Amino acid sequence: MGVENGRGGELCTLCREREVDRAESGASCLCADCRAERIRLRTPRWVEFVILIVCILAVYAVRQTPSALREARAKELGDAHFAAREYLYAYQQYAPLLAGHSRNLALAAQTMDAAIKAQWFGDAYGVLEEHLVDRTLSDEMYRKLDPDAQFLFRFVNTYAALAEGWGSVPVDEDADPEETRMRYEALLHQLLEDPEAEKAYLYYHLAFVQADSAEYERYMRLASEADPRVTYPLAFLGNARRSLGYMEEARALYARALEHNALDAGALRGQGIMLMIEGMKEEGLAMIRQAYSLEPLMQWMPEALYIALLESGLDEEADAIRQIAEQSGYAFDHDGRVAGYTGGEVTVAEYYVQPEEESL
Repeated sequence: MGVENGRGGELCTLCREREVDRAESGASCLCADCRAERIRLRTPRWVEFVILIVCILAVYAVRQTPSALREARAKELGDAHFAAREYLYAYQQYAPLLAGHSRNLALAAQTMDAAIKAQWFGDAYGVLEEHLVDRTLSDEMYRKLDPDAQFLFRFVNTYAALAEGWGSVPVDEDADPEETRMRYEALLHQLLEDPEAEKAYLYYHLAFVQADSAEYERYMRLASEADPRVTYPLAFLGNARRSLGYMEEARALYARALEHNALDAGALRGQGIMLMIEGMKEEGLAMIRQAYSLEPLMQWMPEALYIALLESGLDEEADAIRQIAEQSGYAFDHDGRVAGYTGGEVTVAEYYVQPEEESL
């Protein structure tokens, strides 16, 4: 309703100067000039629709920005770890990204590569099977990935063949341990005859069934040389050389392992032990802590951290590490050597260097 003027007519509700014009609509409360101006300024419907769509997309982008930034940061961190040869940390950054971008072939290839270099072959095979097998790859990507894919197929098939072969052997709790060892060794040699077997994996297991330290070392050396992708046996070979007193050879083997994979837990443990033997207890403990954080239940890892903590006077933490290991089902001090060390029968150097005896 317009405002009445002094002449009895109604004034426009906008300008309050001119009379309402109802020529086009009896319900109008605007003058002709104001109505014409409103019509001129009115936004077309299609423009309003475009503005609405833009606003919706802007809201979506704002909501997605934190996630996109997190993913970009994770990829950046993964790439930095990869460049530093910290392949496990790189894999741990890439894997969650890949879960959300399962069709990204480049990311899948990089994730698989990081897992292989980290020596996590089972995880690498999982990436291969889930994200790369039966996918359309460029010729260049196929040529690049195929050698690693064939290695993973050999590794998984060899692992399965060993598990199946040993699983088919009847369990005899009363069997002579030496007889059991010989049967297992025979199975490993049988699998080695298969040209498609992953020999590094079989040589590694053969090393652990040898009663003679020289044979242990021979097979571990074969394992370290069988495939350039398999680098973890280098640390075990270093342990063998250190145990026999060949300290410089051991140091070189640990260094080789870490040149391939800066987070090789066995090599970090070995270098930490070397530092501890040489009297650098704090530095040795720090390195063994890092190794433990990577592989807390690796063979001899809990014992190494336990002894390093005792050497540094951290008895309560050492006891906690032992309890954690035992509660996890780990056979702590299975050979009784740690008891000899804690009982004062041997020094830390004598514990770790025993010529002609089992390497630790």
